[in-house]
Amino acid sequence: MEKKYKEYTVDELLQDDYFISSILHPTQESREFWDFLIQSGNLSAQDFEEAAFFIEVVNSRNKLIDKI
Repeated sequence: MEKKYKEYTVDELLQDDYFISSILHPTQESREFWDFLIQSGNLSAQDFEEAAFFIEVVNSRNKLIDKI
């Protein structure tokens, strides 16, 4: 991953295909990637959690709507 996520905002994370995929379909590699960025200070843990929460909520609502 060559992008520089250090200055990414919540909005930018929500527009990033790799981030979205990592939240919806996490792999060992993607978990390690995001954990490393957060632990190394290259990504705000708060921004990561906020964006991940938003994606999970939207995904849950979409699943509910699909059942109707």
